[in-house]
Amino acid sequence: MQPEEKPPVFNSWRQWYWLVMGALAVQMILYYWLTRLFA
Repeated sequence: MQPEEKPPVFNSWRQWYWLVMGALAVQMILYYWLTRLFA
């Protein structure tokens, strides 16, 4: 990949990293909530 290439959809790779970290945080919260609900 060339350094000047932009990532797909977003303007920077940093935005992709934030999206991935946010999705992981949402999953962790969801799994915690489901565990508390059905435990």
